Amino acid sequence: MSEYTPRKFETIAQVAQRLAITPNTVRRYIADGKLRTYGMSSRAIRLDAAEVDEAFTRTSA
Repeated sequence: MSEYTPRKFETIAQVAQRLAITPNTVRRYIADGKLRTYGMSSRAIRLDAAEVDEAFTRTSA
């Protein structure tokens, strides 16, 4: 049986601070479809920390 691991969600500001980039860069990734957002309204945007890490650690082959 697999163990459930809850997702960790972060705001745009938290992602930007953690990755040492600007919030506008995070928004650009969202607009380009590179990051998926979650939330109940347009003002309550959250990003899955694991998905963000994956997007920023991909290497081109």
